[in-house]
Amino acid sequence: MRPNLSSLMKQFLLMTVVSACGQESQAPRDNFASVQQSLDSSPLKAEYYTGPNFTEELVLTQDDNIDMNWSGNAPLPGFPADNYSVRWTGKVTPPATGNYTFYILVYDGARVWVNGQLIIDDWAWDEGEEASAPIPLDGGQAYDLKVEYYEGGGAARAHLSWTGPGIAQKTAIPPEALSAPGGSCNAPEPLPAPARTTEIYRNDFEAEDPNCWATKPSAGCNGVKVYERSPGGGSGVVGIATGEQRRSGQKALRLAFGKNEDEGGGVVNPNATHVFYRHYDYYQPDFDFAGGMKIARFSGHNATTGLNQYNSILVTRAQKTAANDYCGTNPMWSMFLQRNDQNNGSTYGGQFPHVSFPRGQWISVETEMKLNTPGGADGEVRVYVDAQTTIEATGLNYVRDADDNLPINSILMGGWFSNSGGNLAGCVNPSPLSRRYIDDVIISNRYIGPEPRVTTGANCTEQVITFTTPLPGTTQVEYGLTASYGSSTALSSTQTTTHRQTLSGLQSGKGYHYRVKSTWSNGYQYVSPDYTFVAK
Repeated sequence: MRPNLSSLMKQFLLMTVVSACGQESQAPRDNFASVQQSLDSSPLKAEYYTGPNFTEELVLTQDDNIDMNWSGNAPLPGFPADNYSVRWTGKVTPPATGNYTFYILVYDGARVWVNGQLIIDDWAWDEGEEASAPIPLDGGQAYDLKVEYYEGGGAARAHLSWTGPGIAQKTAIPPEALSAPGGSCNAPEPLPAPARTTEIYRNDFEAEDPNCWATKPSAGCNGVKVYERSPGGGSGVVGIATGEQRRSGQKALRLAFGKNEDEGGGVVNPNATHVFYRHYDYYQPDFDFAGGMKIARFSGHNATTGLNQYNSILVTRAQKTAANDYCGTNPMWSMFLQRNDQNNGSTYGGQFPHVSFPRGQWISVETEMKLNTPGGADGEVRVYVDAQTTIEATGLNYVRDADDNLPINSILMGGWFSNSGGNLAGCVNPSPLSRRYIDDVIISNRYIGPEPRVTTGANCTEQVITFTTPLPGTTQVEYGLTASYGSSTALSSTQTTTHRQTLSGLQSGKGYHYRVKSTWSNGYQYVSPDYTFVAK
């Protein structure tokens, strides 16, 4: 169980801005950014982030050890109960020389470094699976220890234990074997905003006005047309959520479905014939997929008729438990592609192979649509889920002739909910509402990919960048204090889909821009959008 909660509560109303090397000043409670709750002489430095990637708002505190069982509760007062990450740093001193085994049991993912060596890398979504690794250590020597942990949803726990000379039974590492981290780092600057590079549109929803989205003015909100319908008479399907589920920052686009045919979101005009739409999706743990959920919709909208000349719609639904029964919170089953043409009706791309859309965690979904030449059959659609190609359809014909030759001028960042339709049995309206969240949207004319992961290296002048690609390729990272970069890692020619590069010699506390590059096995030259981090 988490220790010292009573001491933590005493410090809850007044927090202290603190750098990694201990420089302090007073800060108000209403902002989490770079604050410390001073407890006592607990040995481990603990960084709690309101997001899974260690780049969002931060609470600095101290913990006696890593032996936590928060269940479904928040780890700190005022903190979210789901979708957060923690980094513990300090030193561990073994009592005797010999071979030790470290064990980490978490819900949901963790990594462990001892003496600068990554010994456990179990960052995948786990339901309480334990990972372990051996390492030889000298008794009485203090070794650097770093543990990173993320919680995506549901129960939350983190337990670090060991066995070794004189420790036959697996035991939580006691506070007396732990000590504070050494060295000093500069106070971190605010995270710089990414630069707009190759993308057509980018939105993390931090600048969105919730009141504007609630009133849905015809002029739109921040360049986005707000769209909502609820034939069942409900309201409030779409909105900007503050402090609920969000992947980064404080806001995300929220969709709350309660009745058949509820639909809503934000509409963006990319005005393109070949476009990539990447967003992060989160479905609450009890989300009801029922008869259908629209994941993405690309359209050619005819302003004269007020109709969509063509649509490309990616739909998912739950697994049926009996004939035509897709109701309730059954596991997500499959995707299918619906192609509508105003003049020629609807066609369906059929069932695609099983695609796991887990509830209770953020996933990267990227949909590529390429229009066909008028009258031709060379249109294409692909869907990438966490960089894995899950759907690929070619030889498509959306634009039938010159009269239909509209560009893709409408992408719906949102969805549609159905609990009946076709030969499906009618489902009970979900109560409470089924909530889905969308965050960190990018629309581009090039492949985007999931946002790379940034973690601290051996010290505060190193950062480690990891990313994944659909096809094997080379690895390189460009980085610098501006979006002009100026520095790059050495090109790794090893063909891989899991990429990793270490950036060294950084200025501690400084904000950096970076982008990743990879030449894939098919010759495609992948260059990511601009991203940022603070060296700490």
